[in-house]
Amino acid sequence: MPIKTFCLHTRSGLAALSIGALALLAGCGSNGFDEHRIDQPLPFASVWETDPRMPPCRNLPGNVKPAPRDPPKGNPQFEVPLLHGLEEGSSCWFVVQSGVHPEETGNGTGLMLVPNGAYRIFVPEAASRTLYDKGRKTPAPQGDTGSLIARLMGSMKITKKENWFALMATASESRHTKHVLSGSRLACMAGELSLHVNDAYHFYGNNFGNLLVVIKRESGSTEMLCSATGVP
Repeated sequence: MPIKTFCLHTRSGLAALSIGALALLAGCGSNGFDEHRIDQPLPFASVWETDPRMPPCRNLPGNVKPAPRDPPKGNPQFEVPLLHGLEEGSSCWFVVQSGVHPEETGNGTGLMLVPNGAYRIFVPEAASRTLYDKGRKTPAPQGDTGSLIARLMGSMKITKKENWFALMATASESRHTKHVLSGSRLACMAGELSLHVNDAYHFYGNNFGNLLVVIKRESGSTEMLCSATGVP
């Protein structure tokens, strides 16, 4: 084999080994944790004090679109709920599972966003909420930059520009993903709303913790805004 060709193969092999070593180190770093993790109680009381009749998003009345017949990618046993809509001024709640990959539908809210509707995301007690990436405590919903190894592996995040464990919102008929905090506004998005934490594709299995989220539909239309931005 020519020396030049040998060097090219060697570099490719070393690059692959480096990526594998980083993943292994990240796994080892995550494995060194105290098993006694405390999952904070979800603040349902604060939600019900605001509106004792507020339903979970998957139990809203009035089906607006049938669920897809095909089984969801990556989770064929999961039963896809019927999709529902919120009336203007109404709210519903949903629990985000930090260990669920966004391509699975476990974090699909069952809520159908109206194309020209506007919605607010609220995270009760957001300042005190904690999720776990194995043993690393991560504040929710903003997430953090992660450990040194995690920062080196930043290109593996699903949404690279956002923090590890940042709360992300997507909609099945829209092209973009949005980082949401408590009070964030969703506009120019359509389809079923899904929520997930930002992690590497194959590392959701070591996540721990839940996050209670309230979605409220605002009054009025965003048609002019959406037409101006060209975002469906």
